[in-house]
Amino acid sequence: MGYYVLFSGMASPDTMLIKVFSYFPFTSGMIMPLRIGATDIAATEPMISLGVLIATVVFLFMLSLSFYKRSVLTYSSGGIIQKIKTVLKVTT
Repeated sequence: MGYYVLFSGMASPDTMLIKVFSYFPFTSGMIMPLRIGATDIAATEPMISLGVLIATVVFLFMLSLSFYKRSVLTYSSGGIIQKIKTVLKVTT
């Protein structure tokens, strides 16, 4: 999706769509360089975008780590249904 936004923004990089997607975590790596090269922006805007991306990656890493600990590292002697029940009981 960010790829299509990037191509639509090449014609007019000052649109609101480009500004929003330049801060959206997983599209900012494509869209923000377009804004840096094509428009005059403050130096803090790319830093804010990078900070949002790093915070999102760290949050998702911690979330996936907790699910991994509770599901993969859980040993039970029951079948697959029993394991699913145990994981759901521990995670919720």
